[in-house]
Amino acid sequence: METVGWWMNEAVKSRPHHHPSSDTVWLENRRTQKWIAMTGGVDIEDWERTKQKQAAKLKSRVRKGIPDAIRGIAWPHLAGSSLMMKNNPCMYRDLLATPHAPCEDTISRDIGRTFPKHHLFKDATSLGQGALMNVLRAYSVYDPNVGYCQGMGFISALFLSYMPEEQTFWHVVACLNQKKYGMADMYRPGMPRVMEIMWTFDQSMKQYLPKLADHLDAEGLHPTMYATQWFVTLYSYSFPFEFVTRVWDIYLHEGWKIVYRVALALLTVSEKTLLDASFEKIMEFFRDLPTSVRMDTKIDSKGHMQVQVHTAEVLAVALEIPLTTKQLTAWHDEYQSSQTPH
Repeated sequence: METVGWWMNEAVKSRPHHHPSSDTVWLENRRTQKWIAMTGGVDIEDWERTKQKQAAKLKSRVRKGIPDAIRGIAWPHLAGSSLMMKNNPCMYRDLLATPHAPCEDTISRDIGRTFPKHHLFKDATSLGQGALMNVLRAYSVYDPNVGYCQGMGFISALFLSYMPEEQTFWHVVACLNQKKYGMADMYRPGMPRVMEIMWTFDQSMKQYLPKLADHLDAEGLHPTMYATQWFVTLYSYSFPFEFVTRVWDIYLHEGWKIVYRVALALLTVSEKTLLDASFEKIMEFFRDLPTSVRMDTKIDSKGHMQVQVHTAEVLAVALEIPLTTKQLTAWHDEYQSSQTPH
């Protein structure tokens, strides 16, 4: 199975291409075979059985990364979107047939602006732009209370790189509406969950990175100034493809905990650099961070900080951060209580 490759990150496209060695190919094929043996293949029933009876092994393997060749199967099964599509065989077609859709003009305008340099999205007649338009338009009809928000375009494009159009639609439905993910509240008018997420991230920084939290606060940097995009698109806006897919592997299986852990890990591996920097250099750091590729820090000829990060190391650090679902739930309750008039 091969991904369609509908990825828009210009930084990823522009970096040197390395042909995988025969050892790398062998290892990836071996990992794929292990996954197929564990899950029994592609059927919903087999995957549900695996989730129930081999939960620990599945969790461990997801955290190591789902083989690219089976992500298009694994993601819908982990999120339950494959079952949604099976139970609603005609709904997507019917939604597409709706003559008028909320936000249609806005969706059309954003698609044209968001991916203008990618050949699959370069004009209104391109295959990728048409599929993305259909998915976003159908969702706005399906859930007019949410309608459309630009962040939805980035995650939908990510899904289209692994799934057919109809499955992508149901995957968006699952991610926005299942309690485990609850992304609809990030995208509905007013984006109510975004402020809670930013508040929660701020609390997690104070707990796990207190010195850095104090320094950024003293320099006048609030998480909303650099991390909003990370959370609203779950890193899919500008981070490298391999990084994004590894985060999404874990997110689809475990939920929001990994999103916060990764944000904390990105700061953890760069803490020393940030503690020595002032406002302007810190903002440069956050601007350049998504296109990082290695772990060392260097200064270029213009004096700009270039902190480069390995995906594997960031994820290893993230998974060691002892942030728990229980703690996230407590912060959620605290935030909700603070928003309720007494």
